Amino acid sequence: MIGEFDYEDSVVPKATLLTYTMFFLFLFTVTVFLMDLLIGLAVSDTTRTLEKASRTRTRLQIETIQHVETIMPDFLKYRPFRNFKIPKIGFSI
Repeated sequence: MIGEFDYEDSVVPKATLLTYTMFFLFLFTVTVFLMDLLIGLAVSDTTRTLEKASRTRTRLQIETIQHVETIMPDFLKYRPFRNFKIPKIGFSI
């Protein structure tokens, strides 16, 4: 990741320990910052992809249900559920 940085080309020839320390701290900090940035981009793309997959799954389920209902005969669509009542949950009599 730091292949293009060379200390001798970047810093004055009379370097002290402080100069070396600052240079290597800079390289380490920039490397960590760039890796965090790349991880953030990857997470953002993953979230967007999962949301799109969820929408696609719901759309395909709706299309499948609609197709099954269109090819199903009328006596199977309505007759079995004529006396069906939806129970009310949470109400006590």
